[in-house]
Amino acid sequence: MIEKSLRLWLRPVVNRQKRLYIMKNLSLYWFLAAVFGFAVIMADRIWGWSSPAELGFLLILTVIVTISVFLKSSSLEPDYLKLARSIETHNPELKATLLTAIEQKPEDFGGEYSYLQERVIGEALAHAKKHNWIESIPQSRLYLAGFANAVSLILFLFVLTNFKMPVFSFMSPHNPAGTTAQKGYELIVSPG
Repeated sequence: MIEKSLRLWLRPVVNRQKRLYIMKNLSLYWFLAAVFGFAVIMADRIWGWSSPAELGFLLILTVIVTISVFLKSSSLEPDYLKLARSIETHNPELKATLLTAIEQKPEDFGGEYSYLQERVIGEALAHAKKHNWIESIPQSRLYLAGFANAVSLILFLFVLTNFKMPVFSFMSPHNPAGTTAQKGYELIVSPG
């Protein structure tokens, strides 16, 4: 169990890590959906294979995957040791203080830390107050992930707009003249 005040200082880093996770995964899945949609469009154009269910299947699958990414990100428990390693890589002056502080557990049943444990946690907190730990996940990575997210979404929407939409008209193989005689109506175009 990580100490509460230490968890409070790590919370912004955890939130940034979750945002990065969401953007990376959505970018990947939307790109894969766009590639699948493009493959279906090409199969239709080359071999004439098409079905009205393709578009619906692609949309439903994409929505399910998008929702699952958000649900999974909200249920993910942060890996504080991995997070501490990342922070210490960007702040070498910590010299494993944060890793040691995260690994501390109260010694007695009352939940109290020993003097040395409190000292290690205190040093980590003092460093947090002087330095910006959130930069262990650089803003540039968020910008890059956001850009990839936007590009993959635009690509996916572009592919969606190129699907053949089912055309509902009075013209059908069963009614080649285009009339609606079965309903008692007839369409005549003049002249000709």
